Amino acid sequence: MNTCFSPCRDDFERIGISSLVTAGVRDIQGEGFPEEFAGLADAVFLDLPQPWLAIPSAAKMLRHDGTLCSFSPCIEQVQRSCETMQSNFTGTSRFSSFMCYATNDNFIYALTKVLCKCLFM
Repeated sequence: MNTCFSPCRDDFERIGISSLVTAGVRDIQGEGFPEEFAGLADAVFLDLPQPWLAIPSAAKMLRHDGTLCSFSPCIEQVQRSCETMQSNFTGTSRFSSFMCYATNDNFIYALTKVLCKCLFM
């Protein structure tokens, strides 16, 4: 079992949202999201080395007005993710990209968040 899963599940229960959040351990990049959740997710958050591999499956999970958020540390990941989003989301109303910077011991860290608001026509 993934060591991150139990603390996440415990946190969801502790703050009272376990009935609203589905958490599990799965190779999303390789297997995709479970088909039983198709069209049920209000939002999908990806923090993966190759998020573009999970985007087609994530698109199937979202409700018609759902949001996909992907966190990527480099612009090449963002570019490839955006290309995949454009081919997997029809009727998309907005793609947004945000760059966040943080400093620690004279190093600058950049995190790019790509937010995709989907409206399927």
